[in-house]
Amino acid sequence: MSRFGRKFSGALLISGGITVIVFDIFIQFTYEHFKIDTEKNCLLGIIAVISAAALAFPLAALFYGRFFAKYFKAREYTLRVSRDIPFFRNFTIIAAAVICADFIFLYNRSVPFFESAYLDARMRIKILDLSPDNEATRLLLLKNSYNDILDFVFYAVIGACIAETVILIISARRLVMAYRAQGSILLFK
Repeated sequence: MSRFGRKFSGALLISGGITVIVFDIFIQFTYEHFKIDTEKNCLLGIIAVISAAALAFPLAALFYGRFFAKYFKAREYTLRVSRDIPFFRNFTIIAAAVICADFIFLYNRSVPFFESAYLDARMRIKILDLSPDNEATRLLLLKNSYNDILDFVFYAVIGACIAETVILIISARRLVMAYRAQGSILLFK
């Protein structure tokens, strides 16, 4: 691997790792605010969180990729001729794989939060001291709502992974153009 590749990869691992950890913490904080009910009122909030994350993760990857490509190229770290396109294509593929793996990790971390919200909603229904038929009906509606929300979150995560991958692969060309357009900032060698 060239010096550019080592410097670029190291800088991305450090900055990207910190960014992913911070984003994951913020996303996990939102899980506690979702309440499971029979009307599925939390779906809009879930859509907003998944959409924001689906945009924030690839935009951060592209920002770091562009910034570090220009930064290290300006300091005379270069790739061999005709290696820039495969290098940045591989970067976007690896970034897409890491982001999708992180989204699956976040989905797995969200299930216990949703389960505790479901159990809390069950307890709220049981506390109401309804007639047995009415309570059974509301518990069944709540169970169906909970299953629908889990299915929706799963499919939304899959859709977000596909959208992120498409955004990153399409944007690989922009990274190559930024790399090629950057000149040296050193006045002497």
